[in-house]
Amino acid sequence: MNEKALRKEIDEKIQGLTEENRKVYEDMLAYLRLSYNKSERETEEILLELLNHLLEAQKAGKSAEEIFGPDPKRLAQQIVGELPALIPSKWWLMIAMGAAYFFAVHALLSGGFDLVMYLLGKGSWIQEVHVGSVVAKSVVSLMIGFGFALLILHYMRWSCFRDIRKAEEMLITGLFAIVPTGAFMAVIYLIPPIGPVLTVPLYASLIIGAGLFMLGYKLQKAL
Repeated sequence: MNEKALRKEIDEKIQGLTEENRKVYEDMLAYLRLSYNKSERETEEILLELLNHLLEAQKAGKSAEEIFGPDPKRLAQQIVGELPALIPSKWWLMIAMGAAYFFAVHALLSGGFDLVMYLLGKGSWIQEVHVGSVVAKSVVSLMIGFGFALLILHYMRWSCFRDIRKAEEMLITGLFAIVPTGAFMAVIYLIPPIGPVLTVPLYASLIIGAGLFMLGYKLQKAL
């Protein structure tokens, strides 16, 4: 059974849990799935095994605490420690897919904005691009993007098995939205024009963005 089939079975069977047991299991599920450097198939197999065990125990009138113990996070950490690592080739595919999607979104948004400005009579059909600036901005932006993505993953794992107040959750969510945006804007405006200049048509960003999006999709299908 592949990862997709395992996830589908889990999604169907999880509906049979009581509200209390489901909350504990969903924290367990989130914690294990957010262990991005572990084998995906092995993770899903363990999750299905835990779910089946919990469902059987529930029929016997037992709770998730009786099955997973008073500290389910500790159990989750032990399971993660025993899971095999992700195959290096898949790890690099994931990184390449993330980079392709990241640059695709950037190129499409940039091209879309330039197109709107042109239609409003405030832009030019032919644009000058400083190659050095594009490379520098791309590298720094990618590092920022991956850095914040890892930070968000670690926060999501940290939040598992915790009761976080709404005000705290809104504050943290706001910071995760504002700080990266500020960092990306700083990259755009602080890196000066450097390197040789190329003249490209306005639609070049849209074509590049579409191509990168297709590449990211193909890499995603290969995982």
